[in-house]
Parts: sequence; C-alpha cells; structure tokens
Amino acid sequence: MVEKVNNLQNKLAKESIFIALMILMKKKSFNEISITEITKKAGVSRMAYYRNYTVKEDIITNYLDELFAEYFNTILGYEKHNKYRDTCLYFAYFRKHNELILNLIHCKLTNLILDVAADPEGPKDDGIACP
Repeated sequence: MVEKVNNLQNKLAKESIFIALMILMKKKSFNEISITEITKKAGVSRMAYYRNYTVKEDIITNYLDELFAEYFNTILGYEKHNKYRDTCLYFAYFRKHNELILNLIHCKLTNLILDVAADPEGPKDDGIACP
C-alpha cells in the first residue's frame, strides 16, 4: 500500500514538474529556466525533482518516451497495419500535444523529439501515463 502511495505521489510530482516547465517555456528560453523556478511553479521540493530527473531535458524526454509508448501501444493493438492510418495517428498524437511541440520549437529543442523517436530500444515504459 505504501509503495502504491509513493508511486502516485511520484506520478503527481512528475506531472506537476512537466506542466510547470511548459508554462515557464512560454515565457523564457529553456536555458534561462532554473530548477528552483520549476520546483516552485510545480509546488514540489528539489528532492522530488532530483529523485526523477538529472537534467531539465529529462523532463521532456521522459514525457516524450511516454507519448511514443502510448502511440506504439495503439498501433500494435491493430490486427492489420496500414501505413496511412499509422502515419495519421502519429501526427494526431503530436497535434494533441501542440503546446509541447510549440514550446520545443520556441526553445530550439526539437532535436529531443528526434532523439526519442530514433532510439533503437524504443520508448521507455515506466508505467506512468501522460498527463
């Protein structure tokens, strides 16, 4: 039971940190955002931040890993694969997350999408759903 509560708290902390970063990225460049600003905006401790992330980029790459895992799980659920449908679905996932994409473009971090998409091991599934 305690582990379940800790997992829930950790999930909430990660979601809060991601949302806080997205809000801050609208106003400032990525390099100008401090860990302190992120944790204050998220309402979490620095310890909660460092329990989950090493660098700020990890916030985004972890979220992208979850996004790609969700996409791959969806297309793997289809019995018959269709390149057109799979491609449309791919772009639909990113359309749903347009704030993330716009923030990455604004902060010149689109390479993070390519890094996650090109990972030969595929998306990391740590059991945490996208917010």
